[in-house]
Amino acid sequence: GVPYSATLAKTGGPGIWIIDGGLLPKGVTLNASTGALSGTPSKGGTFTITAGYHQNDGQATGRSLTIAIRPSPSVSTTTLPSGYKGVPYATTLAKVGTDGTWASSTLPTGLILNPTTGTISGTPTIGGDFPLYVTFTEMASNQVAAASLELIIGAPAVTTDSLPDGTTGSAYSQQLAETGSDAGTWSVSKGTVAPGTTVSSSGLLSGTTTAAGDYGFTVTYTDTASGTTASRAMLLHVSDVGSPVISTDNQLPDGTVGTAYSTAVAATPTGGTWSVTYASLPAGLTLNASTGAITGTPTTAGDSLFILKYTKGTTSNTRVFGIHVSAASAG
Repeated sequence: GVPYSATLAKTGGPGIWIIDGGLLPKGVTLNASTGALSGTPSKGGTFTITAGYHQNDGQATGRSLTIAIRPSPSVSTTTLPSGYKGVPYATTLAKVGTDGTWASSTLPTGLILNPTTGTISGTPTIGGDFPLYVTFTEMASNQVAAASLELIIGAPAVTTDSLPDGTTGSAYSQQLAETGSDAGTWSVSKGTVAPGTTVSSSGLLSGTTTAAGDYGFTVTYTDTASGTTASRAMLLHVSDVGSPVISTDNQLPDGTVGTAYSTAVAATPTGGTWSVTYASLPAGLTLNASTGAITGTPTTAGDSLFILKYTKGTTSNTRVFGIHVSAASAG
């Protein structure tokens, strides 16, 4: 792929050059008058020829010569070893060719490519599957070789985002789930699970719940190979047998500072009363104890978590709710 030029030399009188044996590299020709070999070889390899010089007086001579055509540079790495978020990573790209310079499309944050050695190293700070386009430019030929590769940075993530409600005295079982890891262990890193239940190392939350209430805790998954972790806060609501059922989802509609807000929570059987038993509603909002309506005009941006209690006769139930209040738009 790179133009080639060499001129054969001789002593003697006038004559012509010929190839007496072997084959020149494809793309290269011999000038019979000057002895110049020139052209652009299209294939790599080692080519042995017998160059002959024939004088006009009939005398001739020859010599065996070898032309080595290096192959065009290429990236020989076809796959990259996987890494883990937060764990040092290093691998070196391989190529065919002489000295040159490496370059790459954007690497995961925390990793760099050494342009001279082709080593990718560092400590990745994010996980995911990253397509990479790497190039190697050979200095001698100025030819560029390229390859498309994929770099996988494992980062375990807890995918369970909610837990079904439980009932006191009833068996409870829920398997926690994660992604981005082949093997690991689970634990409770903060808070307390519902009385009567435990989280096993395999991520099974199970047992027989013994007390009604709302239980918040954080579960942590630890990848065995890398030691990296992923955590998520969980909420388990446990109701007493025969208690009212609160049917409204935990996350209530968003509000905006300075804009009138109105929503309502619901439960069955109807006809009970509502109250706030933990924390408070966003500033500017109030709860109607009879209807469950939450109304008013929010005055402060932010996220609010609070527990509402619904009482019907001698029975009651609770649920954690959240409201997000956005700042008023400029202008």
